[in-house]
Amino acid sequence: MRELSRIAAAAGAHAPISNPLAAMTKGEMFSRVSDLVGVNAAANFLSATHSCGHTGHRSLGYPVLSHCGVCFGCLLRRASFRASGLTDQTTYLNTAGDHRLTAYLRDKLRGFLGRGLRAADLTTLTLPMTTRWPTRSR
Repeated sequence: MRELSRIAAAAGAHAPISNPLAAMTKGEMFSRVSDLVGVNAAANFLSATHSCGHTGHRSLGYPVLSHCGVCFGCLLRRASFRASGLTDQTTYLNTAGDHRLTAYLRDKLRGFLGRGLRAADLTTLTLPMTTRWPTRSR
């Protein structure tokens, strides 16, 4: 946001650019949407958004905009629905029952769990520059 604001100012813009949601978790943002438009409308709207980081399932005949259900983006999405108390109406491919898809997703999940969370996983979230990571208590 800072860089966008700098570019806009250099181009002559006079209004500041800010992100009022920068300090919120995704679950808190989901709750905020619910507060603004109501539980059912929020669940419908947010269920229609896209979070999946995998596209390889298209090779198995599934639409690229499908949600795998096991990648970091999908897990964060699922946790956000839970945290907000909203009903997740998303269809996740990991429940499709297709044995080829099950093997593909199992390999993806094993890869993620085996390697752990990487900085690259977090950078795809485009977290604000002011994000502070919790430290482990001893």
